[in-house]
Amino acid sequence: MIQLTYADRELFLQTFDDLKERCGESDREILRKVTKWAAALRPQFGFEESLSRDVTQLSKFLLDRRGDDDIQAIARGGLLYVLKAAKFCSAKLGEFGLLDDAFVANYAVNEIRQRLDIPASYGPPTLSEAEQERAKSLFLKFTSTPFLVHPTKAYCVS
Repeated sequence: MIQLTYADRELFLQTFDDLKERCGESDREILRKVTKWAAALRPQFGFEESLSRDVTQLSKFLLDRRGDDDIQAIARGGLLYVLKAAKFCSAKLGEFGLLDDAFVANYAVNEIRQRLDIPASYGPPTLSEAEQERAKSLFLKFTSTPFLVHPTKAYCVS
């Protein structure tokens, strides 16, 4: 993986500023559009879940960080990038064409986290007690069942 240079990071930030200047839409309108876009996203490759998560986090930063112009500008820029790219999505590439959106949205989230000194975290999925019991009973059932059952000795070659 290639590490971004300071020039690359500055280019992203400038791109975010340019998108906002050309957009002319309110934050409310941006959030309405990105919510509609996210609801229509149909995961096919796996990375779309991360993209949805990052778009959600950027939306939250845009709402929660009123008065923090730097953070809002990055969040707004990441969201505008996703919306702008959605207009030019190639039908041939389908959802696969969202890879650049995923990268840019993830960059924006990480840039905001770095500026706010918020560590990245992962919350693995958890099972309810009923699900844990069901998984345990399935595990025990499968460990007591032979993996392969020989049909008959008639098929064995001596």
